[in-house]
Amino acid sequence: IQKMLSNDVSTIVECGPGKVLSGLIKRIDRSLNIFPVFDPASLEKALAEVTA
Repeated sequence: IQKMLSNDVSTIVECGPGKVLSGLIKRIDRSLNIFPVFDPASLEKALAEVTA
């Protein structure tokens, strides 16, 4: 996560069931935009946010 931050990553999409990685990332840096994707509805929401 620190390496991604140093490379100016600001958005992370977590694919798969659960939100474990999203929770860990929030503990490291709350400034990142994190989108957990676990079903079609959450995929649509993530795509809408990322492409906005």
